[in-house]
Amino acid sequence: MSKNQGASQLPYQLVLDTILPLLDIQTLIRLRAVSHAFKEAVDDNVVWRRRIRSDFRFPLQSSARTTGWKTIYRGLANPELYTWGEESHYRLGVEIRKRQPNQDESEALEGSDFNLIKRYRSAPFPLSIKWRNADLYDSNARVTECHQFDSERPPNFEIRQGIPLRRILPNGRESKHSIDVGVPVEIHAGGWSFFLMTNKGQIITWGSSTGNGDSSGTEEMFQKPTLLDLNGRQATSLSVGRQHAVAQMDDGSIFEWSNRWDRPAVHFQSSILKEIQTKEELHIDQVEAGWNFSAALVNSDHGEGVGNVLIWESRWTYDLQRAMWYERAIQEGADSSTIEPTWQVAVPTVLLPVPPKRFTRIAAGDRFIIALSDDGLVYYLEIPEIRQDLRTQASDTPQASADRLRKELDRRYTQWKKLSSFCENVRQAGQESEDGENVWDRPGLNHLLSSNVRITHISAQFKNFAVYAPEAGKEGRDVDVQSGKGLGIVLLGSNDAHLRPKIIPELQGVGVIKIVQGDWHSGALLLDGSVRTWGSQSNGALGTWDSIPTVEGAQSVFSAPQPPTNDFFSNMGGLVTGIFRPAMQARQQAHIRMQQEQAEAQSKQQSGEHQQGESSSRSNNMVKAEKDRYLLRNLPDQQPEPKAVRFGFPKVGEMRNGKRIEESDSMETKYAFDIAFAGWHSGALAVDRALIFDS
Repeated sequence: MSKNQGASQLPYQLVLDTILPLLDIQTLIRLRAVSHAFKEAVDDNVVWRRRIRSDFRFPLQSSARTTGWKTIYRGLANPELYTWGEESHYRLGVEIRKRQPNQDESEALEGSDFNLIKRYRSAPFPLSIKWRNADLYDSNARVTECHQFDSERPPNFEIRQGIPLRRILPNGRESKHSIDVGVPVEIHAGGWSFFLMTNKGQIITWGSSTGNGDSSGTEEMFQKPTLLDLNGRQATSLSVGRQHAVAQMDDGSIFEWSNRWDRPAVHFQSSILKEIQTKEELHIDQVEAGWNFSAALVNSDHGEGVGNVLIWESRWTYDLQRAMWYERAIQEGADSSTIEPTWQVAVPTVLLPVPPKRFTRIAAGDRFIIALSDDGLVYYLEIPEIRQDLRTQASDTPQASADRLRKELDRRYTQWKKLSSFCENVRQAGQESEDGENVWDRPGLNHLLSSNVRITHISAQFKNFAVYAPEAGKEGRDVDVQSGKGLGIVLLGSNDAHLRPKIIPELQGVGVIKIVQGDWHSGALLLDGSVRTWGSQSNGALGTWDSIPTVEGAQSVFSAPQPPTNDFFSNMGGLVTGIFRPAMQARQQAHIRMQQEQAEAQSKQQSGEHQQGESSSRSNNMVKAEKDRYLLRNLPDQQPEPKAVRFGFPKVGEMRNGKRIEESDSMETKYAFDIAFAGWHSGALAVDRALIFDS
């Protein structure tokens, strides 16, 4: 018997758990070609789930993915970044200007993209953003000149107060310590910003920390992807709120950026857990950024008890940081004071009511938290908002605010509420009308509740949340586990209607593995690497431009763009909510009507306009679907049904799946593996399908 035959006789689980983890990738590939038995073992999901976690530190909890680990692994060395939607505050990671001849493509846009964005005041389809040339933000700058309009200055601060000199180091890697950036594996979105976390635990950001748009020293704005200096640490998890972010570090500390992206506050586990009086050894399982607060899920090291949830407001952290900096600046004098790279703060925390069961995951929005228990039940907790008298607000300390919140929680007898319609009574929640029609009885969906449905994932943002069971319907006859066809249920809720879920039929049984929400738009990532969005257009945030039919005789955007108007509501970005939103929508619709009237009045020289402003080589390489992208169309204000987002097109003449691409071909060329929405903007990480699928 040969050595190969002998090895093939080993128990399958022994090969899977003991032998394969010891082999490098090249050896695994060679072993795969030895026999059908080894091919089956090497292709096992367990192998690549372990490898993607160990080699790329891929965040397994960032989505509900249960398969396809080998597929993603093959492309993670070359991830691509895409952003779309509202472009103010540099949140799209690129300056909106037209590329000049021989200019680096990372510094400006194709003429066609530039013309379209200027015409519609947004990017209605994904733009490819360069992240590899990210600069390094150095937070060790000296204090410089005073800013006379700095509203953050305390009344007793009389010496020359300065603002930090924002020093962006070129080449992106110069630092007091070596930084191995790695590649992005996770994307997050804030109110006016994006964040990437890499497989090396580094964090890249761009956009604005607040929506102020001023230079008071309370806002940081990065025009393109910028690497944050973590002072030698590496992040193990990241979560982003409206204008703050929290990251767990490899040394057990928690970094928090509140209101600005320099000088993160450092929380040590002991300072966060001081509110809990117990003899048990505790650890922080998860840190979650809500709309304007942070929450920590705490459990016992020994798996005992139900655990705890603690919260603190991001404003408390910011106030403590600011007070510490002022104290040091007054003591040392502004001329000699430097900006510390990090500040250690002991922020007051508030212990929430005792959970009814052991929680394994939490998600947070605007003044609410949802939680998932280890047996798949979903719970909801409303966090009361404490409105103090404005006359005392300026002197209000973080500790005083925390004390008031504790009293208010006790006064209202706040308790965790089980959302039975989201976990136990899913079938009953599917009743849609008085005639008894149930969404789960529709053709193609009637197998999804054939067995006990167990919720395994949750997400939340602003006013909305989602719970989903990606493996629901797994016993169905026509289910394709690899593509996700026939798999999964998705239930949507909000903080003002959390007793009964909203069920969108188009999201059921299609392999949804992640749900994200912005202010008014939502999106789903599917197991097959596609993205679908729905909700409000919000200045192009849906990104479904390519899924909207063109009108007959549509004009091309290759002609000169209309000059942008000074639209207050559009420039507000993610700030426009409540009573201002109808006015914003009216302005948007009037602007679109004006554009349509102007387009109809212009020449409809469609074929000739496709060539205008573009190099002939690029136009000749475009398939028809890409050329059609630059035809004007009517963007609906609302899109109730999920539609596909298009990321990439093949090029005429290239080889894909063993076939030479012709002009009429229009296959999707990108495979998205993570998405993030917030405010009026959206983002995704993707890889080229040619890198991950066999030809």
